[in-house]
Amino acid sequence: MGSRRRELREPVRIQTNDPEQPVTQIFVMANVLADIEVTPPLLRFGDHQSLAQVTVKSYVDAPVELREIRADRHLEATVSAMTIPVHGEVVVSAELIKEKIPEFVKGHVGGLVEITTNLESMPTIRIPIWAKKPVK
Repeated sequence: MGSRRRELREPVRIQTNDPEQPVTQIFVMANVLADIEVTPPLLRFGDHQSLAQVTVKSYVDAPVELREIRADRHLEATVSAMTIPVHGEVVVSAELIKEKIPEFVKGHVGGLVEITTNLESMPTIRIPIWAKKPVK
């Protein structure tokens, strides 16, 4: 299951009237609800599977434009539509191209699918991948 929750951690500079420490910095942490949810949170390729899918759901009150899809060279990624409707969803599919997995990779294969959007709150959706390296 995915999660709409996203942890933010931002520094805050505080100016004081203390001559020994006129400026101090603290970090503020918060869990916020994200405008986009990816379910499950990663593209996971099971044993002997070369295809995986996730659902990308929008909680925004306007359509979300998906502008560009980028993937590591050993992945071929597609999306079911280039616009997520208001409070709607799309499916992201990825295919693991075993011939393009570098020879030095042993055991497990990682990677990333990135989708740029028109959302200021989430300009890039990042979907990690996990797979066992297929036997050639």
